[in-house]
Parts: sequence; C-alpha cells; structure tokens
Amino acid sequence: MLESIVNLDCGNGPIEPSYNAYTSVGDNAASIVPAFDTEVDTSSTLEAVRSWLQQCCCVDSARSFKPTRLLHIGSNEDFVTLIETCGTKISNYACLSYCWGGSQPVINSTLRALTPDGWQIYVRDLPNTFKDAITTLRRLGFEYVWIDSLCIVQDDQHDKDREIHKMPLIYKNAHLTLCASTARSCSEGFLHPRPDYSDCQLRVCKPNGEIGTILMDQIPWISPLVTEPLGTRAWAFQERLLSPRLLEYGWRTLRWGCSCSARYSGYQPLTVPPESNWKAPAVLSYNLFGYLDPNGLRRMPQHKDELFDHWNSIVDRYTRRNLTYPDDRLAAIGGVATELQARTVNAPLGGHEDLRPRPKASRAPSWSWTAVDGPISINHSREIVQSFRVLETEVHGGFGLSARGSITVQGPVNPLLVQNAAALDRGACGLRIYPDCAGELAEITDDESLVEKKPMYRLSDMTFLAIGRANWDREIVRGLLLVQNGDDHRRVGYFQLRSTGRFLIEDWRVQRLRIV
Repeated sequence: MLESIVNLDCGNGPIEPSYNAYTSVGDNAASIVPAFDTEVDTSSTLEAVRSWLQQCCCVDSARSFKPTRLLHIGSNEDFVTLIETCGTKISNYACLSYCWGGSQPVINSTLRALTPDGWQIYVRDLPNTFKDAITTLRRLGFEYVWIDSLCIVQDDQHDKDREIHKMPLIYKNAHLTLCASTARSCSEGFLHPRPDYSDCQLRVCKPNGEIGTILMDQIPWISPLVTEPLGTRAWAFQERLLSPRLLEYGWRTLRWGCSCSARYSGYQPLTVPPESNWKAPAVLSYNLFGYLDPNGLRRMPQHKDELFDHWNSIVDRYTRRNLTYPDDRLAAIGGVATELQARTVNAPLGGHEDLRPRPKASRAPSWSWTAVDGPISINHSREIVQSFRVLETEVHGGFGLSARGSITVQGPVNPLLVQNAAALDRGACGLRIYPDCAGELAEITDDESLVEKKPMYRLSDMTFLAIGRANWDREIVRGLLLVQNGDDHRRVGYFQLRSTGRFLIEDWRVQRLRIV
C-alpha cells in the first residue's frame, strides 16, 4: 500500500512536518499522487457509483423481504408516492440514513390515511436532503426508497414500535443505503461541492512537460478536521453496520463501502512510466479511504473467536454516540446484537467513563450496559475464578424500548470486605471501586478516598462478587458490586483488588445469587 506522504527536505535530509499529498480529479498530477473528487454530483461520479454497484456481489438479488411501506420515486420529477408494499412486487429498494435535526416539514401521520393509489407528495415540499436523495437514486435507476419519517406513522405508537423493530431487517436487506453524512438536518442537503481543506499547493512539472498541482495538508488520518454529523448519531451507527452497501456523501468526497471493496470518488491506480528506473510494480496500489472516512472501516466478525473483542468495540463506539431519546438505547443497537446472537459469550464487566445519574425508569436489568446512559468500556477477563459459574439466565423483552431479566450465578462472595472506607488498608489489596452511575456509591481512587460525598449506598452495604482475573496480572481479581434488592441483588458497580494475604478470594464463601 502506497502512503501519500511528503516530507520537507531542506538539503540535510527530510524533516518534520509531514504532509498528506494528493490532487484533484483531472489534474495532470493525478498520475503521480492520489486524487479524489470534491464534486459529488457529476456524471463521472454517478458513472463510478454505477460501476461499483455492478461489480459488487454483496447483495443477493433474490431477497424476499420488503418493508411495510416504501416511497415510489419513479421518473416523475414533480412528485413521489408513498405506498403500502403488500401485494406489490419490489425487486430492490434503497434506504436513506440522515440526521433529522429537529422537526420534519413532512411526516407520515394518522391524518394521512393511504388510499389504494398511495399518498402523493410533491417533491418541492420535501426537505433538501430528501430531494437530493431522490435525485441521486433516480439517476442510479432505483424506483423505491425507505425514509423513516415518511414510511413510519409518527403519531401511531403501535406502528412506530412495529416498524422500529423491523428497521434492522430494512437496512440489512436494502440494495443500497445512501448516507447524508455531512448534513446536520434534513433541510441542508448533501450534493454541494466540498470545501478545499489543503494548507498549500505545489506546482510540479512532469518529464513530459505537463504542469500539475499537488495539494497538501496536515490533517491526521485518525483525527479528521471535520466531524460528520451522521457519525455522531447512535441510530445511524447501527444502520451503517447492518447495511451491506453504503454510499456516503462525506466531508471530502463521495465514499463507497461494502464487503467487496472500499472506494471513493476519483479513485484510480497510479502507473509507473515505462522509462522509469524505479523498481516498483507497473501499477501501484493505494487507497485514501482511511484518510477520507472519519468513521473507520466497518466489519462484522466472521469467526467465533473474533466475536467478543468485536462486540466490545461496537459497544464502545455506540455508547459515544448521541440519542435524542435515551430509552432507544436498546432498540438502536438491537439489530447488531441480534446478528451476533447466534454465538454467545460470557457477560462482561462494563465500566462507565462518563458517570451519569441512573435513569428514573428502568429499561434493562442492572447487569446490562443498556441500563445506564453514557459511554461504556468493557473489561473482559479471559480467566474466570475457579468457583464462579453462570447457572441460569432469563431475559424478556428483546431489543425494544425495555427489557427485564435475571442472571443466577454461583461464585465467591464477601459481603464484609469493607466495613469502613476510611479504615480500609488500601495498600494491602489495591482495592479500586468503579460505580455504574453518579451519586450511588463512594468511589475509591488513587488520589481521593471518596469521590461521592453523599452516596446512596455505603461501601459497608456492598456484596463483592468475584468473577475473573485481570489479563495482565492474575493476582488482580475483578467482579461486581451488588446491593440487596429483596431476595435478589442488583448491580451498582464493579471492583478490582489484589487477591493476596487476608484478601485472598479463595477464602471467600461460595454463594448462589440472583442478579436482576
């Protein structure tokens, strides 16, 4: 893989800083440095997308699933029609992934009772993002598109619950998902030319006399200059993972992603002139996709041994994204979880980096990361303590707005580990306590004995359940912090300590607990 990096040379060897080097499509320098197209609405761009669609083999054309409703965009430039798909043959359809950005000017509601001929909507009344999507998809030959605000009856809770439950299947079976990645709201659109983010321009003269322009910038690949609004939304994260094909209108150019390939507008191989003495292949392989895509490559695990680490990454990235309604925390990732559910793993310990109050209404069991708000990091112990066992699990509610359930475990328990935090010899056992939510319990850290001054629970109320050993030091044991909840227990945090001396977990009693 050729990296397009330029180092300044002042006569004494290359020195920092380094620059990304590229050029625009059509420039004479495109034969010596990578190029991409900042114009995303041109005939050449559409031709490239058609080529990507034809070459891709990620979608089975014989798929039988179809959404309840679709927007028939046809060829009439003045209007589109929302139809019920029952009894209609649908060969393929596209989906639109976008940011609502507030109230929608046109939505489906119970006042819009569909006639047998559907609901005709004038294109001029639609927001710009919808108009751009319809224009693009028509040019690509699509007849149908799924847009949530139009295809779900927004003021009918029963319809919303049913259709939201279907959303993972809708995106998974779409022939193409078009992403309005740069639009902060549905009114902005996404077909406008992209700005020039280069820091400087370098004119070059090729051996054949042609003059070209190399553009250079210092934008880090891992930290793009611009945050794409769609990349901050939790629902869009699931849509991105489940869609077999993505056409993303990004901050620098148009991007294509599928299991077959990752491309962008303007991609072309670099060729080495025959007269060159450079010992290199005649055609150089390069790809600026990682530089142009702030969301990173997407991939679902293919093997069981990849599953846990991949799920950890998904949870970490998902919980850093925004939800307009926190109660959607389960539903907005449920489709991805369902995809991975065929291969199960042990329940991990979840740590919360940005503590927030516990939601007033319970949406999930206390041991689930979906029970709390804020970013989540998952700590996985590859070695389970010898006496710990999961005996029984019970979950009801799936990935809707709420779920309930319990885990029955057997393991080493110490309800009297801490009677008084101030008197605890922390140096002897290295005890660290991590609360799940703000305001619930005291947290012991290296620089402060108590973070919460008025916790809901005292440390002396805690039951410590040891589960696994740290991957880097097996003397360090980690487990759950539990409080009594009637005959059951409820999770309020997790801990780690060094199992040594009077804190040896082999001396803890083994007990059966039900955690809800």
